[in-house]
Amino acid sequence: MFATVEAVEKAFYKAIEDHDLEAMKGIWAQADDIIYVGPDGQASVGRVAVLETLAQAFATAPLVRFDLVRSVDFGTDALAVRVNRENVTLVESDKRTALVGANNFRREADGWRVVLHQATRIAA
Repeated sequence: MFATVEAVEKAFYKAIEDHDLEAMKGIWAQADDIIYVGPDGQASVGRVAVLETLAQAFATAPLVRFDLVRSVDFGTDALAVRVNRENVTLVESDKRTALVGANNFRREADGWRVVLHQATRIAA
C-alpha cells in the first residue's frame, strides 16, 4: 500500500488533519502489537484499541494542521523510526502548540505501516 516510509508518514498526518478514520485503518499495521500514545499520555495497545481511541479523538478534537520539523530518521529494510517536532495549529483559533512525535514503521507484505505513534507536549 505504501511503498516508502515518507508516503505512510505523510498519509498518517493528513488523516489526523482530516479526522479520517478510514484512512487510518489502512495506515496502521494489521497486528495487535501496535501502540498509540496521545499527547495526554494515555496509551492504547492493539489494533482495536488504537482505532477506537482515534475514532473518539476525531469525534471530539478540533481540526489541526501540522508543520513538521524532522530531528531523527533511521531504520533498516524492515523497520524505521522517525522523530519530528510537530508544530500544531488549531484551525479554528489559530492557537499553536508543539509536540515531539515519535513514529515507528514496519514493512509488511503490502508496504510500510505505522506500528507506534507517541506524541509528547514540549515547550514552544
